[in-house]
Amino acid sequence: MASTIIDLQYGAVVQPLYSPGSQTNGSGSGVDLNNGDLSTNLILSAGTVTGDATVKAQESDDQTTWNDITGASFSLTGGGVSSNSVQVKRVLRSKRYIRGNVSGVTAAVNLALTVVEQAKFVYDPSASQGNTGVDRSPSS
Repeated sequence: MASTIIDLQYGAVVQPLYSPGSQTNGSGSGVDLNNGDLSTNLILSAGTVTGDATVKAQESDDQTTWNDITGASFSLTGGGVSSNSVQVKRVLRSKRYIRGNVSGVTAAVNLALTVVEQAKFVYDPSASQGNTGVDRSPSS
């Protein structure tokens, strides 16, 4: 069932996989997406790109063994071709944790990678103290 994020502040899980800055080859820290829907939106924002790089998202059940998420790979091309660009991909993940991975860096790559998902459990700001929120999981 498709859903729409109406309230980005309370109805979405938004996590940085890479904060804006110069990135080198390697993996970022794992992010817990237990409250997120499995349909995942990845947003890659590239600043100055002087070299080539591949940026991808990986998933894990235990933050030890990581696998690439199908379709969650971005290519950046040097020489200004990919500079100051935004790329968005929608993929399906099947595991709880997600992280970013950068490889093939040949020169400076400035980027940010963000994940956005529909929240399964939504905070209700109009509720009184002890707010338990609204359950948006498919089983409810």
